Amino acid sequence: MKTIASIVSYNPDISVLETSLHSVITQVDRILIIDNCSNNTEELKTLISTIKSMYPGKVNCIFNQKNYGMAFALNQAVAFCKQDECQWLLTLDQDSILPPNMIEEYSKYCKDDIGQICCNLVNPEETDLDITKMSPLTIQSGNSNYKDAYPVYACITSGSLLNVNAFIESGGVNNDLFIDYVDYDISLKLYYHGYDNLFLPYMKFKHHFGNAEKKKVLGISFTDYNYSPARMYYKARNGRYMKKTYPEFKKVFSKSMLYDFGCTVLCLRFKCIRSFLKGLTDSRSFMKNI
Repeated sequence: MKTIASIVSYNPDISVLETSLHSVITQVDRILIIDNCSNNTEELKTLISTIKSMYPGKVNCIFNQKNYGMAFALNQAVAFCKQDECQWLLTLDQDSILPPNMIEEYSKYCKDDIGQICCNLVNPEETDLDITKMSPLTIQSGNSNYKDAYPVYACITSGSLLNVNAFIESGGVNNDLFIDYVDYDISLKLYYHGYDNLFLPYMKFKHHFGNAEKKKVLGISFTDYNYSPARMYYKARNGRYMKKTYPEFKKVFSKSMLYDFGCTVLCLRFKCIRSFLKGLTDSRSFMKNI
């Protein structure tokens, strides 16, 4: 089974990215690094040169001239796979660190009717993260035909093995989404086109899920992901887009948006509050132009 892994980088921690590359490169046929105009490009190029010398012919790179976002980079990766006649694309973040048998396990489930395959996470401190609780649509969507896996509505981008042909047939992802809810948009398109998004609960890989902190304010306990003002803008704008595009899941997206906004209010991050409200305002023109 031919597999290409894509890693989208933006101002990466070079040492973490190096660990990530070593964990992936022996499991796939090739790695595609797509850099969204990082401010440490020279360090990144030095690392890539070293990896290329260790694994000749296995590393390809695209250096974008500006930060085009995650959606654009994913479309670049899919186009690369089509050109290389590869059906399976492993989509990773720059801090994703895989166990040595991940692709071997995924390959057991690779069939034409599978849209994506994903699994669970642990954070870098080895603390378990239950993605089914953290990601509101990573819940069982139907009966399972497999002993150790089951279909879910959505997979997060990092650590997902994507069926390239299914992605293209279902309509892909709009570049204008930029970052937030990109994974949900891909997943729900696959779901509505009859493909299964398959979840393997027994498989885990290391991934830093934001800058999460447990907090308690005014007697309210919550997990604060410390999103930047830019992220809060896209969470609001794209959240409204998702509610309109997938009305069946309107309550899920509303609850997610309310949680993110509530955290910023409780933490008194006024720039994030303003960005979120601007995202809501801009969502009207955004949805008209999409």
